[in-house]
Amino acid sequence: PALSVDGQTIGYAALHARVVDRAGAMLTSGIVPGDRVALLQARSVNLCTDLLACLHARLPLTVLSRSEAQGSVVAKLVDGGFKGLTCDDTNREAAQALADAAGLRLVTPPVPEDTANRHTMPVPRAEEEALLIFTSGSSGRPKAVRLSHGNIAANTRGLSEITPVGGDD
Repeated sequence: PALSVDGQTIGYAALHARVVDRAGAMLTSGIVPGDRVALLQARSVNLCTDLLACLHARLPLTVLSRSEAQGSVVAKLVDGGFKGLTCDDTNREAAQALADAAGLRLVTPPVPEDTANRHTMPVPRAEEEALLIFTSGSSGRPKAVRLSHGNIAANTRGLSEITPVGGDD
């Protein structure tokens, strides 16, 4: 198994296919590499897939809190220069309201069968922006902390040295 969430488990081949298909679908929707995308989804296999799809498609991302007030989320989206917002079915109404208020494209395209064949996705460069994490805003408005693909790779290497992960994990 590659991923298991709430009783749903998928293997590496299926995860890879879903990530590539979803990345292609996001790019087909009009979002382009480098555009920032926010995810408003319940914790699920699909959230993990979309997070990895954004990284694969070179779309810097943030995962939004589903319990945060709309006004503060809109401020983060506008201040952060986000271009797209993707959601799951459960959060579609809230996502549409956020997208409308922040002037974003709601990215919820169906995944076409031949998506993977339409987009060539080069490997992201280490210095490219990958993830934005917002501070708590304890000294003012929340600020975006930008992590690059290289930051994520270095963190992963460091964690694997401290806490080895094996096939049974």
